[in-house]
Amino acid sequence: MVAPLAPQRYKVQSTASAQTYEKLRRAQDLLGRQIPDGDLDQIVDRVLTALEHLAKQKFAATERPRGGKPTAPSSRRIPAEVKRAVWLRDGGRCAFVGKSGRRCTATAFLEFHDVQPYAVGASPRSITSRCAAARITCTKQSCTSVHRRRLESGRSLLTTRSGPTSRGALTGATSWDTRSARPI
Repeated sequence: MVAPLAPQRYKVQSTASAQTYEKLRRAQDLLGRQIPDGDLDQIVDRVLTALEHLAKQKFAATERPRGGKPTAPSSRRIPAEVKRAVWLRDGGRCAFVGKSGRRCTATAFLEFHDVQPYAVGASPRSITSRCAAARITCTKQSCTSVHRRRLESGRSLLTTRSGPTSRGALTGATSWDTRSARPI
């Protein structure tokens, strides 16, 4: 439970497991010289500040970014400078805008999402921040439209690729036509 007490103060109340309690006690012991009275507010603040390291890893957040390494055109790796730009542009929250025109407010479980599917020829510049629910919605929409276009054009949804390095050529994979659900 979180309840505001004053403009800059909140009451935070929680029920903790034995492991969480032991971790708090350990943090009090480790920070004993810096916070001699063991004030839980200061302890939790220090621990949460330490978590900013995770943001630096996940979103390439840094005050002095280095020059990035060139990324191969076929690579799915998102360059750090793109991650930083997306994180700043999207404000650290999901960038999905629903049919109603409202933007998603999620700030948890964010991942980088390519608006144009990689299989269709995605560009690193089409990256946005998306939460799990938005990613699922977008995937359903894009897969449905790709399948619909393939069915309308008379092509099978799954086909064997040709060439010496294709999985189909190496394994002798069968192509499936979903309209008949039989091997071709």
